Amino acid sequence: MFVTPNFFLFGSPVLKFIVPWDLVKDITRQNTMRFMSNAILFQLKTEAPYAITSLFFKTNSDERNSIYVFITKCYSPFRTVEIACKPPLKLKTPREVLILGKEIIFDHTHFNPLYFEQQVNLESIWDGYATENAIGDCSFIQSLEFYDYVRKGIPDVYRGHIWNICSGGINKKRIDKRSYKSYLEESVDIKSPLMKQIEIDLKRSLSEHSYFRTNTGITSLRNVLRAYSVKNPVVGYCQAMNFITCALLLFMEEEDAFWVLSAICEDIVPSNYRPQMMGALVEQKIFEYLLEFFIPEVANHCKVKDVPISIISGQWFLSLSIGNAPLEVSFRILDCWLCINKEYSYRTALALISIQKEFILKSSIEKIQTIFKNNNFTADQLIEVAYKQYDKLPTDKINDIRNEHQFNLIKDLHTETKYKFLSSLKDETQFSNDEVIYLYDLFHQSLTIMSDHLLSIEAFKKNIFPPLFSNWLDSTIPNLPHLVFTVFDKDGDQFLNIVEYLSGLNSIFKGTLLQVWNICFNIRMLGIEIGNQVLTYEELQDIIYLFLRLYSKEKDIPRVTQKNIQTYLDQRKDLKFFEPITEEPLLSNLLLFFNLESEISLKLN
Repeated sequence: MFVTPNFFLFGSPVLKFIVPWDLVKDITRQNTMRFMSNAILFQLKTEAPYAITSLFFKTNSDERNSIYVFITKCYSPFRTVEIACKPPLKLKTPREVLILGKEIIFDHTHFNPLYFEQQVNLESIWDGYATENAIGDCSFIQSLEFYDYVRKGIPDVYRGHIWNICSGGINKKRIDKRSYKSYLEESVDIKSPLMKQIEIDLKRSLSEHSYFRTNTGITSLRNVLRAYSVKNPVVGYCQAMNFITCALLLFMEEEDAFWVLSAICEDIVPSNYRPQMMGALVEQKIFEYLLEFFIPEVANHCKVKDVPISIISGQWFLSLSIGNAPLEVSFRILDCWLCINKEYSYRTALALISIQKEFILKSSIEKIQTIFKNNNFTADQLIEVAYKQYDKLPTDKINDIRNEHQFNLIKDLHTETKYKFLSSLKDETQFSNDEVIYLYDLFHQSLTIMSDHLLSIEAFKKNIFPPLFSNWLDSTIPNLPHLVFTVFDKDGDQFLNIVEYLSGLNSIFKGTLLQVWNICFNIRMLGIEIGNQVLTYEELQDIIYLFLRLYSKEKDIPRVTQKNIQTYLDQRKDLKFFEPITEEPLLSNLLLFFNLESEISLKLN
């Protein structure tokens, strides 16, 4: 049990629910025979109260006990609240309002002939469950009984709202600082390759439904996809998102479809819809293992026929079966996937192949590719096989495969990204190929998981400065690593991107002597009070030491050079102002004075 600033949550293997605080009108303590124990009664703004008995809190957990105390102290008076739970009207969408419509339901390639009669029975069952288990119009008690009802099918009139609740879309809308409307308005004037791709895909999105052959349907689909690309620019728009959005729009309004899509792409399967679609690739590897484990005859047949399993099931995991199976089947799969757990994508795929096994073993490659679209089975049959035959998946092995392939994919992706980037830098730095690889790896090894490819000052101090600037480690200049970081940070955002990092290092280690001298000057001047142009004897000494130690193979500067520095400084004790050296000859004279060559090859430490 948890309390957050936005929600009160309870979860266990057999029961879970969420109560949003902003819908709670009052909290009272009850002691009635109805509850058989003390109870906390939440009075919701929807006029539907909900009671939580003390049985929920019978645990040795100090944290849960403190939650119980916190809730019961929210409102101290004892008073009676009339119990009258009726399913709020918002839980149901009248069939005549649903975009799903009746026309498609009479298409028996997608829906069974008894679909309407079954819907009447399901609606009656769910009316009864909602009466006892709806928490206003914002949540449901999700019990084992709830999961049984989900497997039997959610009626169309309830489906949109229950998808919204179980996916978490309804709560994402509640806590997001921006509205769907604001994201949509921002997307209107954006012109980009991403928006062009959305336009290309609009007219090939679930075209079997007449709604998506109309301007109204195309506009709704466009709105949701464009708005989401603004909300989540990292994902933007990826393959199969259009099919999922089509399915959502058949049962809910644009705004709700937007938030459910957000929950799917950001919370349920966040790695599936990144540009590299890493999650979908991992799921495919897991499914290949499961197919060999449960139905080895089909796995071996595909190997003999040289048919990759991904040809059969690749789109299944991306589109969640939408557009790759009869619609009635797809909706039932989404019921289980959103409301029970996401393993139903594996279970239903295994069930379908199990049902079609004899067909697969006798078919050509071309026919094997179409097995998911066959309608020679019912949705009830598929869900029953998935639940009874594939309810116990080898979870530990699945996790091992997921971890292994995620690691390998990330490693391969990192290597590919690295060499593409290094190739683009070929003419931007003077580092050798080995040097730039070393610097690139050092940068990425220093990043944290949540760093978004930006190097922080702390990571620079700890991981970058010591190995690259070892001869500066004993400098007396205060906060020297921070000063170097600031000189590199061209945009002043307190982070270094890879370009700023390599550019800064290139200026120091591969720049001309004049450039290096002036960088040392700028580094030291950052540590001097703003507005003070007077350079002290000690500060000038610091600049010279920074400069010379870059070129010294030893940590200590030779005595003869130290003596020359002292002489040089003694001759300039009356210096009042100092500016960077702007002419190469002046620097050459300075180097000659210190008994150094004017051409020095600087190596990385």
